[in-house]
Amino acid sequence: MGKILQKCKLIVWDECTMAHKKSLEALDRSLQDLRGNTRPFGNALILLAGDFRQTLPVIPRSTPADEINASLKRSALWQHVKTLKLIKNMRVQLQNDRSAEISSNQLLDIGNRKVPVDLTSGKISLPHNFCNLVTSKRELVERVFPDIQTNFKNPNWLSERAILAAKNKDVYQLNNVIQSRIQNETVTYKSVDTVVEVDEAQVHSTIVSKPTHLRMGVSTVHAFERLSKNAGEMGYQQPCCFLKHNIALNLTVDVPKMSLGNSLSLPAPNNLTSSCEKCELTIGFKNLYADM
Repeated sequence: MGKILQKCKLIVWDECTMAHKKSLEALDRSLQDLRGNTRPFGNALILLAGDFRQTLPVIPRSTPADEINASLKRSALWQHVKTLKLIKNMRVQLQNDRSAEISSNQLLDIGNRKVPVDLTSGKISLPHNFCNLVTSKRELVERVFPDIQTNFKNPNWLSERAILAAKNKDVYQLNNVIQSRIQNETVTYKSVDTVVEVDEAQVHSTIVSKPTHLRMGVSTVHAFERLSKNAGEMGYQQPCCFLKHNIALNLTVDVPKMSLGNSLSLPAPNNLTSSCEKCELTIGFKNLYADM
């Protein structure tokens, strides 16, 4: 990696507005050192792509002032940045979708502070045609996935809809609501099967008081599953995954054998086993079939 950074001429940093300013400053010092050049970033060209109207750096237990102070604009390096603005939404233009254009303009109005703010609450009122409001997670599931009991095996139907959530605990709750409507047997997959030594089991103390709970004997399986559910409620990654036959999985990691990245939908095989031998990949409106 050091040799690549020494020779590269362009570095693209996407979604840079979510990064802490110290990350950019660390890259600057590293490039200067590796390239033997004291100019900013070792005289390499850095392309920063992002939108400051979106999420700023996330700092635990911070105030809005802390987040603003951590943003790239508060870095001494920002004076070297030349700002170029993209003003045309290419996705809307290529699709020629009037509704998508309206939605895009509404988002821009919110980001540009063109929507009136209630002085008493400090909140804005969304336009009447901006979205459809629901009162519960169950109603949201019913709106997005109507009659899922019969449609969950249809990859084209699934590829046209999704629910986004900001927190892990909401994702787990929504998954549980959706899976409860599918009348299939639940199969539990555990991220750890055995722990040879107790010292190897390193789990956050607020979740598990005794690392030996990770020993996957028959008597501790249920305790491990309860740990998984509690971890999800607290926002941690669950050590257990609960699946049902033929449900869709969302792949957010790269599959080395197929060189696939980003987010894909993988309907699970008919017979769930310890490994996935065959599945159907759904990307947008296109389906790919692959052995894994």
